[in-house]
Amino acid sequence: GITVSVYTDLIAMAENANRLANFATDQLGEDNQDIKILKESAKKILDAKDEKTMLMAYSDIALASDNVYTRLTGSAKDDAKGAYVNIDNYVSTIKRDSYFAYADDFNHKRNGFPAIILAGLFGIDEMPTLGK
Repeated sequence: GITVSVYTDLIAMAENANRLANFATDQLGEDNQDIKILKESAKKILDAKDEKTMLMAYSDIALASDNVYTRLTGSAKDDAKGAYVNIDNYVSTIKRDSYFAYADDFNHKRNGFPAIILAGLFGIDEMPTLGK
């Protein structure tokens, strides 16, 4: 599965997504779609039972955090900056983790012929990757 460092970074990213959403709610409102995505995706990561769910929620947080932060102005933007910068740092750190290079290589080989037939026979699934 994903490395302990990626798991830890995903949890911290989810916590910062909640912080960013809380800072932005006063200015953008509870009904803002990106704020809802931040909160829902953070909950998915924190409640996830599998890596695939966590990694899909990661992609949603990365996009929604950019959308929220660019719309903020004044003190709301100042207050939210720390959470946004932390999210951006976690995105960069997670993308650079060697797990994803190994997972992409494994999936590529697993999906080739004849490996895909053997994988199907023995129930060998693809490894989860970012946004998939």
